[in-house]
Amino acid sequence: MRLSFTARIQTTCPTVTLIQGCNVCMHKQDSLKASSMLVPQVQRIVDIDGEFDLSNATIITDKKFQQEALLASRQLPEAWEGSPLPVHPYPMRVPKSITMTNAYGDPQSEAYGILVNPAGITITSSGSTGIFYAIQVLRQIALTCGSRIPCFECQDAPKFS
Repeated sequence: MRLSFTARIQTTCPTVTLIQGCNVCMHKQDSLKASSMLVPQVQRIVDIDGEFDLSNATIITDKKFQQEALLASRQLPEAWEGSPLPVHPYPMRVPKSITMTNAYGDPQSEAYGILVNPAGITITSSGSTGIFYAIQVLRQIALTCGSRIPCFECQDAPKFS
């Protein structure tokens, strides 16, 4: 469901403000830019041409971050009122999947990276908090644009920890 006005909704998470009905998404679909939707802005983001179609057929693959994968499974389909996404515990090369990977660093790190391209989404972090923040970024974009996620690449780490 798309709103015809802009409404700011404050979440319980102090680091994320969701924008629903964003004018960016009310225009032609090819004008979607992730960099203009995120509040607060991430440290580095590059818009890429194309979009990823998120649907109930999207599989989340994960080896280390099971709790976060289950959270994404429940939160992302809220954008189109879908059912929870299937989670597979082992990395698979499946078209249209969301893959969570371990960056092999400090497990307490809140830093994360996201790559969205038409073939899939890759979330990278060494810690579960970073994976959580990445999921919130994807959720913010999905709640703004529905199941058509604009392609982008970003890296971020919260400034205040």
